[in-house]
Amino acid sequence: MTAEIVSAEDKTEVAVPARAYRRLNVALPLRFNMMLNRAHRGLRHIQRRLVPEQLQFWFALRRLQRAKLDIYEFYEKRHEEYREVNADAEQMEQLNYEEAYELRRIDEKIHQLCSQHIILQAERYFVAIPEFQDDSGDWEAARISGRLHLRREVLVTLRSAIRGRQNERQEAARANLIWVMACTGLVGAVTGLISVLGR
Repeated sequence: MTAEIVSAEDKTEVAVPARAYRRLNVALPLRFNMMLNRAHRGLRHIQRRLVPEQLQFWFALRRLQRAKLDIYEFYEKRHEEYREVNADAEQMEQLNYEEAYELRRIDEKIHQLCSQHIILQAERYFVAIPEFQDDSGDWEAARISGRLHLRREVLVTLRSAIRGRQNERQEAARANLIWVMACTGLVGAVTGLISVLGR
């Protein structure tokens, strides 16, 4: 009986530090994660303010494309493992389904990113963006995330309209540059004429 009491006391002595350790183990990483999240949010805020929008888009697109390549590599290894163990057709079909789901999810993110980027450009150049109407068919909901984005055909037409507006602005800038260069040349010629006549 004394052995049972001693072992029960030992268990409670061990249980108290274990509970305290578990509580600290849960609390400290959460606190550390909160600190990291704050730092990450601050860094993202600075990045949004200082990095040009085109560069942010490019980095986000590259990150998603890299994730897609990682998925290809991961599932290629999984397919090799399944072939080595002679997996049945059902297991291979399930693996193919998982791969297609992951790729579709990344494709939707890329489509959403491109849609947002082109809409921002259209707003900048004051190009008409299709309205949110169910009957027009310009917008569609993503299959996995359910978020609305423009259909690819609409994105192509919107992008060509944006390029047309960009070309108009570039031509206007070139015309202004020609006038500025002509005025600069005229000022230089008049200055030279005045200096020659002043002698």
